[in-house]
Amino acid sequence: MQPTADRFHPSSKTCSGCGGLRNDLDLSTRTYSCGTCGLVLDRDLNAAINLARWQANESSTVTPLGPTRVQFRSTA
Repeated sequence: MQPTADRFHPSSKTCSGCGGLRNDLDLSTRTYSCGTCGLVLDRDLNAAINLARWQANESSTVTPLGPTRVQFRSTA
């Protein structure tokens, strides 16, 4: 059985670039934008990246990536 993230894990509210947390993100907001590092991408893609990095023995924090040349752009 694969481990499952807690139902309240903030995967869509956590920046997949720097690990910053946005508590003010409502369900109607479809684009994630980080006020700390400036990352802007689709909310579901952001959550998917965070969940792909999540490991069962971790708390509800996400390890931020180092600098990258890839730029994600929202399709919304």
